[in-house]
Amino acid sequence: RTRARLAGLALSQARTVQHPELLRMAILDPSPLVRVQAAWNMIQNPEQAPIEFFADAYHAVSDRPTASDALVSALARRDGTGEAGLAARRLHDALVGLARDSVAVELERWRTSLSWSGATQPIRKDREELTELLDDLGRLLSDREDAELHLAFAATSMQLAQLTLREGGNPSFLFEDVLTSSRRAVEAGGEDPDARALAYLAWASFMLSDTAQAGAYARRAVEGMSAWSGTPLAAKTLEIFATERMRTVYDDIAARRSFYPETVADVQAAHELLLIHPAGNETQAVNYITFLDTLGVVHAQASFVPRALERFPRSGELHGKLRLHRLRLGGAQGLARAYDSFRVDGELAPTLEWYRGLALLMAAERHIQNRKMSRGIETYKKSIERFLASSAADAAFVDSSSHYVSMAMAGTARIHTDAGRLDEAIVAIEAGLEANSRSIWSVDGLGNAPRDTALLLLRTLVAQGKDEEARELRGFLEDHGVPL
Repeated sequence: RTRARLAGLALSQARTVQHPELLRMAILDPSPLVRVQAAWNMIQNPEQAPIEFFADAYHAVSDRPTASDALVSALARRDGTGEAGLAARRLHDALVGLARDSVAVELERWRTSLSWSGATQPIRKDREELTELLDDLGRLLSDREDAELHLAFAATSMQLAQLTLREGGNPSFLFEDVLTSSRRAVEAGGEDPDARALAYLAWASFMLSDTAQAGAYARRAVEGMSAWSGTPLAAKTLEIFATERMRTVYDDIAARRSFYPETVADVQAAHELLLIHPAGNETQAVNYITFLDTLGVVHAQASFVPRALERFPRSGELHGKLRLHRLRLGGAQGLARAYDSFRVDGELAPTLEWYRGLALLMAAERHIQNRKMSRGIETYKKSIERFLASSAADAAFVDSSSHYVSMAMAGTARIHTDAGRLDEAIVAIEAGLEANSRSIWSVDGLGNAPRDTALLLLRTLVAQGKDEEARELRGFLEDHGVPL
């Protein structure tokens, strides 16, 4: 109750001085009552609340539509002038867009179609087969104009272009052929052109760096491509459509303009589909998370990042996005708990254990920066346990795990040395060097290398007259190749 009362008073105009830092603490408070009180304080005093707090507050009360909707309305009431006004409008439009259905991408229709169609891959052909097929199609087209034949020519040319790219060649002339045949297919289709022809126009234009034209074709194609939802062509159409819509937002931001909420809704819908599409990839997911980060909408990241990792659990970039997001929302403790909701079993267990160990290691360093030394030692220990579990389950992780175990033990030794617990420091530094003596020059997130910590400990032993311990440590360091 005390925390909730303070949250309610943080921006009170009846007070001589407002305390937005209390508001920030309340937004991140574990109690729903405190978080809601913080949100209502911002709703009542939108001009006093820092803009950057609104996105976190929206996330904190996202399970309470009345409060979250009122926060968006409060943003709309902010003063519309200057940088603060522009930032408020951008965040408002982003939140509105993310809560809105895309008109261009009918999400449920696509999802239903995908659930029925599954993955559809073109039959893989070699260069000779593709060339022969193009010759046959060319002869047929010399006798008559036919939309399906032009479409087949475009599809075959694109297959050959992709093969040429994989072989390191230049397929520009093939992309030009795709453009020509796709345009003829569109013309032959009259007022209702085949969405696949428009999609090939988008793809070829994109590959020829005509991104504006590619986006225009993709916008026309994306509605009709739901009929071929499981194809790589459909995924490519969604990707080009989303890329063009994101570029529009980025251009608006660079020009210090606000953007349309509908654009954000389109980007979200396309990436929701790409995440479940058989031909989707991790680069698309990373690009979308970067887009959300640019908009400052943490609640959308909280939902998307874990699902992206479920789809691409070995993606180092996505694991990095998860760590940054958890650190921003929950500090060191949030980072330490980043993987608590992940199921760690099966063939992915060594990978997830390794990334959990890395998150714990970084959380330990953040605890130390916050002067919480005991918690830092405890978190280092948990990190070591996870790295050891990873390397025990899969030998591929032995080298990297031993490196981070060495770094965690050196970090532990540094804390003990600074606290005067020299016996514990000796045990820790020696254990770290036993784990991996090649890591002596590596610098951790606090700017310390294991060699530096070892030498600091050695000097401290000498300064305190512990000659025997110093002599033994010196010998150990020499045996493990540590320059003194």
